[in-house]
Amino acid sequence: MTIPASITVADLACLLKTQAAPAVVDVRRKAAYFEDQFRLPGAKRGDPEQIPYWAPTLPSGPVIVYCVHGHEVSQNAAKWLIQHGYDARYLAGGIEEWKHGGYPTILKTEGDPS
Repeated sequence: MTIPASITVADLACLLKTQAAPAVVDVRRKAAYFEDQFRLPGAKRGDPEQIPYWAPTLPSGPVIVYCVHGHEVSQNAAKWLIQHGYDARYLAGGIEEWKHGGYPTILKTEGDPS
């Protein structure tokens, strides 16, 4: 299967400032998620092993998924979402590229879903 479409960190940063902001889902595997104390602003947590359970709770419209580096985990999550009718893309370079570019992150809190 082909790789789904991606979005650059610069394009996502611009989109998040608009009325057309997409839903953003952090699909890092649990170990990677818990190793990092940060997430993207507005991002929800979605365990990549549990997509069929959380996907129906997504708002209508575009969805951006991200993992650590924008490789297998987020690409597979985006593929699943696309195959099930969602307008999904993955973040090229993942959260690491986002942080490297100096874009804002927020500190995860105890109330954040795991």
